[in-house]
Amino acid sequence: MKSDLQRAFSQRRPIVKDFVTSQRQNSRKIPRIYDVNLVVIPALVLAAMFFNAALCLINTKLTAISSAHVVGAEILLISISFVVSNRSFNYLNLGLIIGTIMYCLTLALIRAFFSSTQDIDIKVIRDFLIPITFFMLGTQVTDLKAADRTVWCAIVLVAPLALLEYFYLDIFLQYFDIVHYYIMRGTLQASKQVLLASGNLMVSGIRPQGQGRELFSFLGDHRVSSIFLEPIGLACFGIITFMWGIVRSRSEHRFRFGLLSAGLLFIILADSRFGALFSIFILLLTMLPPRISTIAAAILPGAAITALVISGLLMHNFPAEVENTTSGRLIYSAQVLTEFDFFHWLGFKVSDLQTFDAGYGYIISNIGLFGLAVFWYIVMSIHGPSREFILFRNASAAYFAAMSCIGQAQFTIKTASLLWFLLGVLSVARGDNPIVAKKLYRSQRQAPFAPPAPIGRDAISANRLV
Repeated sequence: MKSDLQRAFSQRRPIVKDFVTSQRQNSRKIPRIYDVNLVVIPALVLAAMFFNAALCLINTKLTAISSAHVVGAEILLISISFVVSNRSFNYLNLGLIIGTIMYCLTLALIRAFFSSTQDIDIKVIRDFLIPITFFMLGTQVTDLKAADRTVWCAIVLVAPLALLEYFYLDIFLQYFDIVHYYIMRGTLQASKQVLLASGNLMVSGIRPQGQGRELFSFLGDHRVSSIFLEPIGLACFGIITFMWGIVRSRSEHRFRFGLLSAGLLFIILADSRFGALFSIFILLLTMLPPRISTIAAAILPGAAITALVISGLLMHNFPAEVENTTSGRLIYSAQVLTEFDFFHWLGFKVSDLQTFDAGYGYIISNIGLFGLAVFWYIVMSIHGPSREFILFRNASAAYFAAMSCIGQAQFTIKTASLLWFLLGVLSVARGDNPIVAKKLYRSQRQAPFAPPAPIGRDAISANRLV
């Protein structure tokens, strides 16, 4: 005969099955806050990606837009994201946010004090708050399928406009007069050369006649921008989509053809040779064991900066004009770093040359080499529960390090919001519901007479995957 303890335990074993069944039948009883977050958070990410396109449309069809509207929209989105991410706030996160603001502001004040022409530029504060903000936002979503839906929503919005721009450029420009939008917000000067070279696209939207297209020359000299308004924005989105496709293919053990092909399509339409080469590099990086790929990603910024400085020192004459190619930007980035003095490397002096095409020059002259080292240490110290997190973190780090060699596109909220959101999701995602069910079952086996475990966030997220 069974003892009382054995009978009690046998009655408790079906708790996991009963829990999942009851949650399927009573899914409407799940607290609303989780339903709202799975809608609001992806909406915030998409708004951060596409609000510039909305402002461009308003500037073209309704009323003039200024830089104040752009700054105001970014502040509003970042502020709302912080509010939505309130459950992630702790002393460590608050200290990181406050420390980032105070450190960047202190260096900005030092640069303004020692320079008679330099105003207090706090743009760099925004640049480093974006990763913190959207990473925290991503940690509120433990459902990988919610992240998938966010990426696919972005693809569905980007692809039709990209094709419209490529096949029916005149119609596209009737609604998105890109060059005049950037002139109104103060990014471009209203010079005759800019207006003639752009054709109402961004200046980089048309390849010069002598240069021609770099990928599939038969497609013509037009570089597609879509909703991002710049070809580099579409290329970065393609790279991020491609990286996400690799991660999801590995996690689900099936080929995510849609994500991978969409990423490559955007890279080709934007005519980004950098994007094509980097996609190959990421593919090779993901084949390495996690420890080796982590080491490779960790040393990339130091290796890149060293290579650029050595290349710059070996070059005797730099070209007078920067070529709008990957090699041309690498040469210019080397030139910027070789002209730095001791105070530039500390972040106390602004670069004498423009750093729009020199990412490391921009970073070091604003936060110093020490600030870059701290930022990189924090990024590579982020931990996650899965191999896929390590894969995406290392790929994202490689993307940031490589992009910093040729520009500042890695900082723009239009694509950085999606990248850091996805990294945040992967840092807390627990996988599909069987894992949670097994944990719940084991907890009941260890304490068969304990009261039923409360329905936690993992269980609710797992139920959404049933």
